[in-house]
Amino acid sequence: MFGAVTDRSRKEFKMFTRSISSIISRWKISSTAAVALLGLSGPAIGQETKTIPIDQDKDSSATIVRVSHNTDDFRMAPRWQKANDLINKKVTNSGSENLGKLEDIVVDPNSGRILYGVLSFGGFLGMGDKLFAIPWQSLQLAADGNAFTLNVDKDRLKNAPGFDKGKWPNFADEQWATTTYKYYNQSPYWRSQPDTASDDYRVRWTHRATAWQKVSDLTGKRVVDARNEDTGKLRDCIIDADGGRILYGVVSFNDKNFAVPWTALTLPRDAKQLVLIVNKDQFTDTISFSNDNWPNMADERWATETYTYYRVQPYWTKTVVVTEER
Repeated sequence: MFGAVTDRSRKEFKMFTRSISSIISRWKISSTAAVALLGLSGPAIGQETKTIPIDQDKDSSATIVRVSHNTDDFRMAPRWQKANDLINKKVTNSGSENLGKLEDIVVDPNSGRILYGVLSFGGFLGMGDKLFAIPWQSLQLAADGNAFTLNVDKDRLKNAPGFDKGKWPNFADEQWATTTYKYYNQSPYWRSQPDTASDDYRVRWTHRATAWQKVSDLTGKRVVDARNEDTGKLRDCIIDADGGRILYGVVSFNDKNFAVPWTALTLPRDAKQLVLIVNKDQFTDTISFSNDNWPNMADERWATETYTYYRVQPYWTKTVVVTEER
C-alpha cells in the first residue's frame, strides 16, 4: 500500500517536470518565461492568461504559447491560518449580529478540500444545541481573520437542517450533500465522479468526496513514513480559508515542526494514521521550524521550495498550454 502511494506521487511529479521540460525545449522559451511557467512568478488574482513570446524562424508562421491560469481553484493562497486557531471563532451575519461559532471543519482527506464548516448557534433564533453543516463557500473569513460571516437570511437559517452533536451525518452521501448545498444556494463542488481514474490531484479536486474527516480528529493522528516507520504526529493543519483547502499538515517529530504539503500525505481507509510519501530521513533541520518561529506559508518562494523538496506538484501551478499558428 505504501509503495503505491509513493509511486503515484512520484509519477505526478515526473509527469509535471517532463511536460514543462518538453515545452521549454520544444518552443525555446526564455528563462524568464520558464520561471513564469513553473509558477515561481505567479499571476495576479483575476489574471486569466499570460502570453509568452518564443523564438521562431522568420519563414515560419508565428507561434505563441499561451499559459492559462485558473485563478480560483488553483491560485496561490494569499494568506493562511492554523485550523486549531479557526475552530471556535465567532460567526456573524452581514449585519455584524453574532450567530454562534465554528465548532469544527469537515474535509475530504483525499483532495484536501474543505467541505463544510460545522457551526453551533446556541440560543440564536431558538436553534438550541444542534450543529449545522454549512458549505464552506457560504462562509467568509474577515480580513483580520477574527470572525466568519455567514450571509444567510434569518428565516432560512431558522429552518436549516441540523444534527445532534452525538450523531453526525455521512458527509460523503451524495444525496445528503446535494440537498445541503441546494438549501444554502450553493452549487455542488464536484464536477466528476470519484471512480474517474487519474493520477492528477487537480482531477481528484473535482471528485465528490467518498470519505470525510473532522479536522479535530485529524490533528493528533500518528504519522508514518513510506517504510511504515514512526514519523511523529500531525500537530495542525494549515488552511487556506479563502480557497477552501488544506495547504499543509504540520508534523511534529523529535521536538521539531515540518510543514508537509497535503498532497504528500495519505489517509488510508481505516483512518488510523497518516502516511508520508517520503522517508523520515528527509526530515532535516533545513526544513524544520520551531514553535515560536513559523514560516510565512503564503510566501510563494518558500512554498515552491517546500513542494519541490517533497517531490509533489505545487497546487497553484495550474497551467494549460495552447499553441496557436497565425
